[in-house]
Amino acid sequence: SEEGFGGADPDQVGRASASESSVYTLHYTSASTLWKTLISCVLKPVTTVVNFIRNHGLNLRHFQAFLEEVDSNFCDLPYYTEVRWLNCGKVLFRFYKLQREIDLFLTKKKRADPKLSDPPWLSKLSLLVDVTSHMDELNLKLQGKNNLVCDLYGIITAFRRKLSLFEAQLERENFFHFQCLQEFYTENVEHVNLEFSDLDRIENEILLFENPSGDNLDNLPTELQLEFIDLQANTLLKEKHREGKLIEFYRCLPAHEFSKLKKFASGMASVFGTTYVCEQTFSKMKCVKLIYRTRLSDEYLVDKISTSYALESI
Repeated sequence: SEEGFGGADPDQVGRASASESSVYTLHYTSASTLWKTLISCVLKPVTTVVNFIRNHGLNLRHFQAFLEEVDSNFCDLPYYTEVRWLNCGKVLFRFYKLQREIDLFLTKKKRADPKLSDPPWLSKLSLLVDVTSHMDELNLKLQGKNNLVCDLYGIITAFRRKLSLFEAQLERENFFHFQCLQEFYTENVEHVNLEFSDLDRIENEILLFENPSGDNLDNLPTELQLEFIDLQANTLLKEKHREGKLIEFYRCLPAHEFSKLKKFASGMASVFGTTYVCEQTFSKMKCVKLIYRTRLSDEYLVDKISTSYALESI
């Protein structure tokens, strides 16, 4: 399932996982719940048309020949797969670019769809083309194999700042980044902020994990304050933090002096800031589910699929 791939190493959870477990699957939300609730009115008709063209070999060949006949810039229409959320943006973009050709083709096949000549619906389609392009960009950034929760937080924070920028620019009638974002943002900015609220609740912990050499003790967990004072007074360790990778820095901390800090870091490092495991499993399934297999039960698929994501020990 989409929610099952983000998680934490049960032996390394530590403090971070007690009350914020839902953050593990946060980056899947934008690819599932948000889309299912906001774009069904556009995606369902698009999927119906795409399936009509793609699911029938004769229709597909006729459509490809028609595109060649009208000298289109595109030679085909991609197939929509719901489980691959990045595919949604590609399908919408191609559909939008081929809307006139598709309308002519469906009319020729006596399957004309009135939505393709309906300005309000086409406006929503163009809106979603813009929105999904930004969401696809966000999802691709979340797929890095070695992302930590602080990387995830930085990516999400930048995305939310972009939303605020879009709102301010649209209020001044500046449509440089989006042509049709106003309606989407007005109706859904509250929903977007709610989806990312889990990160807000652990903001101090994330910033602390990313920059343990800071000077503000007020926002530190009480049980970590003394060890952080010792860390701030250690010039060699502070220099190590500036020079190396974050995990390498926490690994080099002496366990007898910074046991609580290392446990805290282990918990934060176990919060997956990436969709890499999910993408890895999809790739494995693609190799296992060959077209030559006539039968593949759920039990057999589970036996064949195995992925690993080894957390670096701290």
